[in-house]
Amino acid sequence: MKSLFIDVGNSSAKLGVGGSGFDVVERCARDPEAIVKQITAIAMDRDWHTSTTEPLAVDTILIASVADESFNVELAAAISAKVTGSLEFCQTPAAGFGIKNSYTEPHRMGVDRWLALVGAWVPRREALLVFDAGTALTCDVINAQGEHEGGFIMPGSQLMEAALRRDTQRIRYDDIQPTSLEAGRSTAACVVSGTWTALVGAVASLQARYPRYGSILTGGDGQALLDLGVRAEWRPHLVLEGLELTVSAP
Repeated sequence: MKSLFIDVGNSSAKLGVGGSGFDVVERCARDPEAIVKQITAIAMDRDWHTSTTEPLAVDTILIASVADESFNVELAAAISAKVTGSLEFCQTPAAGFGIKNSYTEPHRMGVDRWLALVGAWVPRREALLVFDAGTALTCDVINAQGEHEGGFIMPGSQLMEAALRRDTQRIRYDDIQPTSLEAGRSTAACVVSGTWTALVGAVASLQARYPRYGSILTGGDGQALLDLGVRAEWRPHLVLEGLELTVSAP
C-alpha cells in the first residue's frame, strides 16, 4: 500500500512515505505548490508514476496540519489536482491508541501534539514527557496507563527573539550569533544566550518535576537543545511516526 504522510507545521512541512517500510522525506516550504512538488519528486524517485499525463495514484494521503482552514482547503485542492487517493486531515480525538486526552474539548489540542503523543507512547507504553521544540516549545505529560495528564506551551527560540525585537526599544541588532548558554558580550549574543538558557531551563525544570518520566524530544530546535546539554531521546520525525501508526492500526 502506498501511503503519504504530511506534517504541516507553523513554519515548514515534512513528508513521509509508507507502504514498504516507513521512509522520511526532508522538510519543504509550507506552501501547497511546494508540497505538491515534493510529492512529485517522491513519486519519481520511487518510480510510482505510470504515466506523466495522468495523476499519481496512491492509496492514502494523511495530513496533520496546524495551519488555518483556508490553507488546508488550498492544500487539499493542490494535492487532488495531481494525486488520486483517499485524502484525510487527521483530527485530535478524545481517546485513541490506548491514550486518553485530558482536554475537555479535545479538538482544541493541536493535532501535532496528539500525534507526537501517539508516536512516542504507543511503541513503549511508559510514562513520558513529550517535548516538541518548534515555533513553540510544548511538553505533554502522559503516564504509563496512557492518561494524558496535561501539557505546557511556551514560546520557542524564534518567538522569544521576535518578541524582544518587537516590544522593546533598545534591543536592536543585525549580527547573527551562534547558539550558546554563555553570558553574551553584545546585545545579539545576550538575546541568543538568554533565549536558549530559558528553553534549556524550562526542559530541565519539567524533567525535575517528573523525575520518573522518560523524555522524548522532537521539533526543529530539538537538535540545538541536545547540543546544549538537554538529555532526551531524539525522535525528529515523531509526528510522521504518529501518522504512520494511524494508517497501520488494525
